[in-house]
Amino acid sequence: MDVIDFYINFVMLLVGFLEAFGAAWACGMPELYKNIGVKPTISYMMANFFPLLIACGFWFDNHDLWIGFIVWVGGWVLGCLVTHVFLMERMVQQPEEWTVGSIWFECAYGNISRLRDQIQPVIGYIPFIWVVLMKNFIPQVLVLLFVNLCASPGGAGTYGGYAIRPYQLLGLLSFIFAIFLFLVGLLVPEIYEPLALPQTKVVLSGVTSLMDAEIENGESKGNQSLVDAKIEDGESKGNHSVVDAEIEDGESKGK
Repeated sequence: MDVIDFYINFVMLLVGFLEAFGAAWACGMPELYKNIGVKPTISYMMANFFPLLIACGFWFDNHDLWIGFIVWVGGWVLGCLVTHVFLMERMVQQPEEWTVGSIWFECAYGNISRLRDQIQPVIGYIPFIWVVLMKNFIPQVLVLLFVNLCASPGGAGTYGGYAIRPYQLLGLLSFIFAIFLFLVGLLVPEIYEPLALPQTKVVLSGVTSLMDAEIENGESKGNQSLVDAKIEDGESKGNHSVVDAEIEDGESKGK
């Protein structure tokens, strides 16, 4: 159990990264392709992750920490410069649609800002700092922790001094199996659909009841409007009859 518990840490970090990456980067990516193009979208993503992975190679390979930081910051700046070139090319194609600030905001936070706008009506106000953390902090920290766990002494394959077989192998298989379950749900979500039936049924029934109530309310308002119209029509007819009667009475008196 000790070995399995250690390898489950890999699962938690990897699943957390995939969820954060999916929400902050993958979600809405086709719309980014359409708005600003493929090149700036991909180059900005690479600028945020590739230099970090290279820096991890220096940090966890007995090199000085400052070398890793220089590689990380330098790679990020270089990637952002390449992204800026691609964005300016896009601005030349659509000068009336973008400014430098707006196209950079769309590249950096456009997709997750739209996700935030979709979520807020359901769960309430979300501060903008959430957007920044989800995009530029949380996924990167999870990558750093995952690499650190892999490269640490006594880490994967050597944890606790346990033998490779069966202990390390059992832990590794538990990690592979957990990732397999996650990928199955990602690629074929219908497989887990029966597990969500009770929750889905409650949500749908609530929505249906709300829609029925709104329809009934609309119908009652429509019926009330019809009744009011009939009353007004009746009153107008009654007034018209009174006027006619007075005219006839006046004519008879005149005779």
